[in-house]
Formats: sequence, structure tokens, C-alpha cells
Amino acid sequence: MGHDMVSVQQRILALDPARSTGYAHWNGTIVQQGTWQLEIQPDEHPGVRIKRLVDTIVQVAEAWGLDLIAYEDAAFGSHNLITQLVHAEFRGAIKLAAAMLGNLPMRRYNPLTIKKFATGNGHATKDQMMLAHRTHFGFLAKSTDECDARWILEMARAGIESHAKKAKTKAPRKTKAPGRLF
Repeated sequence: MGHDMVSVQQRILALDPARSTGYAHWNGTIVQQGTWQLEIQPDEHPGVRIKRLVDTIVQVAEAWGLDLIAYEDAAFGSHNLITQLVHAEFRGAIKLAAAMLGNLPMRRYNPLTIKKFATGNGHATKDQMMLAHRTHFGFLAKSTDECDARWILEMARAGIESHAKKAKTKAPRKTKAPGRLF
């Protein structure tokens, strides 16, 4: 992993996207952290959750300033298909918000990488992550979502690059001429 030093004045929003989205924002001087509730009511359109996330990111940019969005990329960490789909929706919402805000740069981090950064153990439990937060920052985060967002923020502040996977090189496929349909 490369470690580009992030400008001290760079404003970063770190997200642990979920129905209860953890956030941590660094404005160059102070950190604000907490959670946003994105759960939808039974009578609400399913797209409202995505709209809420995009709108909230835009509001943060307007209120606190924003130069970079860092987030947990957990879409493939779950074995539950519904959870994977929800995480993919959140990832799309973050990308949309970044584009709407002038093509802000983004960094995405694998959950195992975040755990290893925070605790030294890529398979750390939620309790171990919370304990590391309390030990390092001097207070207990209110939720595991908030805790994870803070660690994502610290990774981005440290200049740790995204976990982008290297593209596999494949031999070119032989293509056949299209057959007749009728």
C-alpha cells in the first residue's frame, strides 16, 4: 500500500455505509463523528435511503467543506445477498455524491484492512475495534458504525491508499461472427 501524505488542511469525510451509517469528518483542525440513520419506513419508496445518503453527504460538504470521501467497501464481505445489494447501493450513492460535488476523489477500504489498521488483527471483533478506539482516542464511540468510520478517517488522514484490486490479465477471447437470428 502506498502512503501519500494527506494535506493537514484536507477536509475528509469517512463513512461506514449501512442502514445506520457511521461518519467521521476532519476539517483540518477537529473531528466530528457520529451516525446517520438511513432506515426507511414501510410506506417510503426504497430509493429514499439512497437519496438521504446523497443529500446528507452534500449537506456535509456545504456545511463543513469536503475534499475527499473515504468509505468502507463491504459489499463483498457479507455472504448475505441482500446485504451485498444494500452495500452496493450505498457505494453507488457515495460515487454519485462525489460526482455531484465536483468529482471529489474517493478512497475505499476493505473491512479486513480497516481492522488490521486499528488493532493489528484483520479479523478483529467489533468489541476489539471499540476497545482500540477508546484506547487510541480516549473515549468510547457510541456505535460500531461510528467507530469504523473514525478508523477509516484515520487511514485516509495517514494517506493510506485504497485497496484497488489489480486487474487480471487474460488472453484475448476469440470471437465468432454473430450467427443468424432467423
